[in-house]
Amino acid sequence: MSGPLSPEPWPPALQLARRLAANVARYRGFCLLSSLRLYEPVLFVFYVSSGLSIAAITALQALYSVAVIVAEIPTGVVADRLGSRASAAAGASMFALSVVVLALGHGLAAFACAEVLGAIGYAFVSGADATFLHDTLRRLGREREYVTIEAGTRGLGRAFQSLGNLAGGALGSLALRLPLVCTAASFAAAAVVMITGIEPGERGRNRPGVARIIADSAQALRRDRTLRWLIAYFALMGATMFSGYWLLQPLLRENGLSVFEMGLVFSALGVAVLLGSRVTPALARRSRAATLRALLVVAALALVLAAAPVGLWVVPVFALFSLLELLAATMVSAEVLARAPAGRSATLLSAMSMARRLVYAAVIAAVGVVTDAAGTGVALLGLGGLVAAVGTWLWLRAPKL
Repeated sequence: MSGPLSPEPWPPALQLARRLAANVARYRGFCLLSSLRLYEPVLFVFYVSSGLSIAAITALQALYSVAVIVAEIPTGVVADRLGSRASAAAGASMFALSVVVLALGHGLAAFACAEVLGAIGYAFVSGADATFLHDTLRRLGREREYVTIEAGTRGLGRAFQSLGNLAGGALGSLALRLPLVCTAASFAAAAVVMITGIEPGERGRNRPGVARIIADSAQALRRDRTLRWLIAYFALMGATMFSGYWLLQPLLRENGLSVFEMGLVFSALGVAVLLGSRVTPALARRSRAATLRALLVVAALALVLAAAPVGLWVVPVFALFSLLELLAATMVSAEVLARAPAGRSATLLSAMSMARRLVYAAVIAAVGVVTDAAGTGVALLGLGGLVAAVGTWLWLRAPKL
């Protein structure tokens, strides 16, 4: 019972707006907690200490990518059908489970199981997180803020990733499995943060059926040449930059760095990426086609430069790989979301991620074989040649954005 001094209740529309606005903070919390991947500076050493060769380790990465490819479209449809909030929370929970399996596992079969579970979790999050933010901002009438918020969150995520790498290196020097356990706890917390939000997309009976979602998404890809170009671009940049960045751990190990020192290196590179990410909104306001073409040139040159036989002096170049992937992903995602039919965003983003993983599965497997046979320098040169060749083809076919 309300008295004369009781505050007036918020109107339903304003209550909804306030809850939607809180989604932005929840999105940031979700991304930051899932950025605390403490296992990153120790994963390579963990696998090697478990008796795996570089070829076997890259084969696991290829398996991860194949599993993502298989799961991407079904999980994207789930996000469009049941909601981006539930999909992202389920994905974070499954990724936490995968890291627990990895921490407790012994042998290639257990590691393969963990990689597959992690891939499915990644697929549930892929596209759903960006759709959650985009739909929230669209309903609030703040859609133009997407690139700024996304870039800022991704950049801050790199800072959290740096903290995680620093802590992971320190914990890994005590026990290699300890960073894995802490990572699982971080992803579990991310799932809790996301599930407490409000679903920003269509609800209830307004949601289309699975067949309709897939058909509409396929039709959008057939009709929109720019969408297809964006997906091809994202696949090339993501696959090559991920592969190049992965070669940092073998390079550090070749130069005799300890697990703790690897954590310091990864942490410092994360800070460099955070600082570099500040330019993303400014770049997004320029001609995106010209900017994306310029990133291709920088990517090819960075890979060639990283192959220079000058020891640890090339380590700062590896920050470029992560920064270039960040810039490309933010701008391409914004373009895809702007072009996606209503209620089909997560499915199209999943198709984009699937294309990247398909290319990455082939590239990382080849990188492992080449690294075992000829070293990291030759593998990096090969990646540079790939970006130069395919990038030239994309350059000549770049649309107006």
